[in-house]
Amino acid sequence: MNKRFVELLYCGNKSHFTVRIDGKKIEEVELEGETDITNNKHFIAVDNTIIQSTIIPIPNHLKKFTSTDEAKVLDGYLAYELEYIKNELRANISDALMMPGNLQSRKYILWKYKLTDNIKINDGETAKGQIYLSTVCFDQILTVGIPILDLSMENKYKRKLVNIARRITMNKKPCEK
Repeated sequence: MNKRFVELLYCGNKSHFTVRIDGKKIEEVELEGETDITNNKHFIAVDNTIIQSTIIPIPNHLKKFTSTDEAKVLDGYLAYELEYIKNELRANISDALMMPGNLQSRKYILWKYKLTDNIKINDGETAKGQIYLSTVCFDQILTVGIPILDLSMENKYKRKLVNIARRITMNKKPCEK
């Protein structure tokens, strides 16, 4: 990590991509509670905003897709995630909304929901919802999310996620070791 930015590196067998997140204050975050942080999840705080990034492999039968199919892959992923949140995490959500877009010839979905039961996170703060941006990076779906602690900050979080997406760099070579 650098004092002014953090760069997350995702390495595949044939390609890699980086996500650069700029900020004045960058910190690693230890989440309290029963959160299982696996190797494909990162939690950081950028200017006191918690940001989570996750990659999910695209199933083999969907790996050869066109840019038209990319939207279908993202739609399917979003449907899966919302079902997972409702059924596996047993979170009561409302006002789920998705906003598709294009950025640097790549499709993305900006999506959000409100939590009907507020969830306590670090330092007794309460998450009132969550906002995410998901995009396809080679054979992975990258999702970057921010917990909504204050509903009036939602538009600021949207802009932050789109700015993060602008800083994704794709490389068709494997990572150097």
